[in-house]
Amino acid sequence: MGKQVYGVPGRDLYFRESIGNAVKRNIKEEINCEVRNYRIFCVNANYEYGNHYIGIGVLAEIEGEAELLKPEDWEKWKWIDCDKIPNNLFPDARNLVECFLEKKFTASE
Repeated sequence: MGKQVYGVPGRDLYFRESIGNAVKRNIKEEINCEVRNYRIFCVNANYEYGNHYIGIGVLAEIEGEAELLKPEDWEKWKWIDCDKIPNNLFPDARNLVECFLEKKFTASE
């Protein structure tokens, strides 16, 4: 990729792992927070950087302060107001944010 982009926590879903368990595991592994509650708000496909990504947008209520546990992948974590979201989002994150803000289930297929 070679350029700075913003993203959201979350990565992979293991074989036979529920979405909820994946959300809890990914949040714990990436930012060291506990998920108290979550809901799925969108699913979309993205074909960027020579890959096929499936993004599952999950709104999560978390407990704890976000920590940088994967400095090889991310520079820092920070909260951004909905009206100040930067343009340089990772394409899958852009789809998820668009779905959330526009209250739609699918951004792309």
